[in-house]
Amino acid sequence: MKTTRERAEEKRAEKLERVREQVQERLAGDPADDRGGAPALPAARTAAEATWAAVSMREREGLIARIRQTRRSSAGTDQQALPSTSRPGSDELGALEVRIVHLEQVVQGLQDSVHRESARLSKRIGELEARTQPAALGKALSEDARKRGL
Repeated sequence: MKTTRERAEEKRAEKLERVREQVQERLAGDPADDRGGAPALPAARTAAEATWAAVSMREREGLIARIRQTRRSSAGTDQQALPSTSRPGSDELGALEVRIVHLEQVVQGLQDSVHRESARLSKRIGELEARTQPAALGKALSEDARKRGL
């Protein structure tokens, strides 16, 4: 009879194997030369690549500065967070706990950044939608026609 822990490990192993298979399928993709004479198509941009391309240089520098600041501040807390225990392997456990704290801080910073970017883009989309409403568009076209003398 299997214990709960053994069943959980088996489930994790099965899930890991499914993920590996999915990754292999994605990596395999279509061959570059399909022997039909058609050139290979470039891979579609991911959402992250498209977002990064739309970010201005100033915003990138600000984001990089915030990430560096988070890393510096977490480097100081890493040394304070080490527990002092006398059990064997406690150093490894302490290192893992410190790493988890650091990763939580990085994830929180990333979530904040994504939220700010989402709010900024939502505001921009709202402004564009307001400008393309039929009434607003008609008003803008008539003002442009008056300015040009049409």
